[in-house]
Amino acid sequence: MQNEPESKSLNLIEFLFIINNWRRFIFLNFISIIILTAIISLIIPKTYQAESIILPVSSSDDIMMPIGFQGFGSSLLGLGESEEANRLMAILASRTVMQQVVLQNDLQNRYDEETIESAIEELRDFSDIQFEDDGTIIITASAKTGFLPDSADEERTRQLAAAIANSLVNELDKTNKMLKSKHGRYTRMFIEERLKNSVANLDAAEDSINSFQSRFGTIALPEQIEAAIASAAELERSIVTLEVRLATLENMFGTDHPEFTLAKLELANLNNKLDEMMQRVESDSAKVEFLLFPVFSDIPDLITKYFRLEREFEIQETIYAFLVQEFEEAKIQETRDTPTLHIIDEAVPPIKRIKPQRALLVLIAGFIAIIFSLIFVFISESLIKLRADNPEDYSKLTSVFQSFKRTQQNSSDSNARF
Repeated sequence: MQNEPESKSLNLIEFLFIINNWRRFIFLNFISIIILTAIISLIIPKTYQAESIILPVSSSDDIMMPIGFQGFGSSLLGLGESEEANRLMAILASRTVMQQVVLQNDLQNRYDEETIESAIEELRDFSDIQFEDDGTIIITASAKTGFLPDSADEERTRQLAAAIANSLVNELDKTNKMLKSKHGRYTRMFIEERLKNSVANLDAAEDSINSFQSRFGTIALPEQIEAAIASAAELERSIVTLEVRLATLENMFGTDHPEFTLAKLELANLNNKLDEMMQRVESDSAKVEFLLFPVFSDIPDLITKYFRLEREFEIQETIYAFLVQEFEEAKIQETRDTPTLHIIDEAVPPIKRIKPQRALLVLIAGFIAIIFSLIFVFISESLIKLRADNPEDYSKLTSVFQSFKRTQQNSSDSNARF
């Protein structure tokens, strides 16, 4: 148990001893790799990235959507923003937008591509769109210099990155505007056809009400019913008053008195008038009778028919008013030429490159150099120790490597003959 700490101490001492013996090799290898990496980072192309920040026009500002539904799409299941994001992303990645950007910035020659399709694919690799939580959209575009770039090449690359980003924004807005205008045209055509049908339905509803009024002599049915009820109540009051007077006359003068006869005749007339108001009397006359007050027996049926006609008229009138407003909105949208995107930050030529990151490359290369140097050192020390302690195993290992070398050489010779 006491030998284990001593063994660990000896291993650590042996490790430090090996590092010390190979310190010159490790240091030179480390320095060489760092210098080589730094030189390579100066030679390889530099990449510059420009970005533009935009904000889509809100749905409340967009008259393309019907007024009754503005804001509805964005609130429904919270899908409005993601749908808008997906739509803008699809537009930006479309061939229409990409091809215009390639042509505007002569990217086919810049990328040294034979076909415009290859240049478009290259542009897709060097552009990106990101949607932030605050609703803004960041469009980025990258451009690379050639190998061993000079200051002029770097300046052209900076300008190109900004130009590509701004072109992407402009073409995105232009295409989005065109699609909305096209949608407005289709909406206008649909509403125009629907408006014609609505006008016909509204005319039919008006004709139905006129026909009903002409047939039953109703001008303002609710008011006429109210007046009829008041008249009937007045008749009832008069009848009751006359009945009391008639009874008094009978007790005072008897039934043969002229005044009693006159009162009785007046009572009969009032009852007949009340009967006419309560129930329609069939007449053999072909003359059409127009009554100022509707007959009470007809009132339930009249009310039902009247309110059905009124309801249909109000529905058609509401639909017509809605379609007229939407038709005007669609005509405006069809010819609208206002931006669909608010540009918060226009892309400007970047100052710093994003690639290569020289400090990071040098650190990674230095770390890898140390790791591989240590691996090489310990393998070399193991082979030296194996040759000193066990020559037979070392010979076997050497023969294996030599056999592997001969196999590789024979394979190379065979390939050379063919």
